[in-house]
Amino acid sequence: MCDRTCYLRIMDTFSARRRLYVIHAAALIALVGCASGPGGSSGARIDCQPDSWSSAGERDALAGAPESRRDAVAAACPSADMAAYGQGYNTGLRTFCLPASAYTFGLDGGQYAFNCPGDLEPGFVYAYGIGYEEFELNEAVREADRNLNRTDRRVRDVRNEVSRQEQLFNSSTNRSSAEMGRVRTEVSRLQRRLVSLQQERATNRILLDQAQAALKKYRENRPAIPGVE
Repeated sequence: MCDRTCYLRIMDTFSARRRLYVIHAAALIALVGCASGPGGSSGARIDCQPDSWSSAGERDALAGAPESRRDAVAAACPSADMAAYGQGYNTGLRTFCLPASAYTFGLDGGQYAFNCPGDLEPGFVYAYGIGYEEFELNEAVREADRNLNRTDRRVRDVRNEVSRQEQLFNSSTNRSSAEMGRVRTEVSRLQRRLVSLQQERATNRILLDQAQAALKKYRENRPAIPGVE
């Protein structure tokens, strides 16, 4: 495993934001790793009748399962061939810990369990940080887009209600002056609400544009990763 000096050397190559992502991943493992369910912190269901225990171990490693997954499998499956499982896990880990896989794992928002072999871990942590930062930028774009769509729906709903109230006002010939006054008050309230929502929409549009621009700039200037175009 990478020692403290090794991590500091790697982190020196990261942007401030990427350092936070890797630190967050380490803290998450430290806080919840011991509280994981039967499937280990990877959360995957344990199959006690796999086609091959070696293949099962390899699949778990390729999915980013932590070392504690072995104990979880042994506890859940008394008849498991743990030697074969461990051999498969170690084989899969050598592939999982390659930079290209690390970048993809980070890009998918995976939480690294700090289980790569010492000779591969520096390259993994470096590529993982790059991928995870892009994941966060993607999430920012998606969140901004959701907010904009939510505001668009509200604008549409308020406009429809304004139209309905105006039609009610214009078609009312037998209503009392008090009733008409209430309609006018409601229309005024809705129009103020519409102005507020349109301002909110303009702000959300700016935030979406900014998030998209940040993602585009990051992709254009993304550090080189072996095996990733």
